[in-house]
Amino acid sequence: MKKYFWIPLILLIIFSSCTKNEMKKNIKKKEETFNAGLKKDTVLYALGRDLIVQYDSFIKRYPKDSRCPEMVFNAGAMYLKYLSDNWEAIKYFDLLYEKYPDYERTPEALFTIANLYNDFLKKQDKAKAYFELIIKTYPKHRLASDSKVLLRNIGKSDEELWNDIQKQQKEQSEKK
Repeated sequence: MKKYFWIPLILLIIFSSCTKNEMKKNIKKKEETFNAGLKKDTVLYALGRDLIVQYDSFIKRYPKDSRCPEMVFNAGAMYLKYLSDNWEAIKYFDLLYEKYPDYERTPEALFTIANLYNDFLKKQDKAKAYFELIIKTYPKHRLASDSKVLLRNIGKSDEELWNDIQKQQKEQSEKK
């Protein structure tokens, strides 16, 4: 574990002297290596952390670059999917909404936060707030309608959900 501690520090020193294009090229190379490793079912924990450090460095230096929203989203997704850190994922997805609300995947990031709060962290008040934010901010997005459904069902037991489904099926069959 000690050897992983030094990796971000060394990379920070190396990348602080790189130009924007060099940083982009290095990030692209790390992304390709990371993705190739995932295809082999290998979780490249150290490489994932290293890539996030590079994303952070790039975003801080070039916040208006067109790749920054993608990098913020990718960092959140990596924390969620491969590094198993819900709180860090939420941090990056919130940052995406804060700094890049018009990015095409921002609604997806907010939806992920809402589901994390609802399903894993059991904070239904927070989940409701994020579902409502999606509905209000992105009303025409496909996740707005999903958010409405999930918002109506927050806090319901499995039995209540099953009863609702049966009721809807009965109503639909009576209409035919």
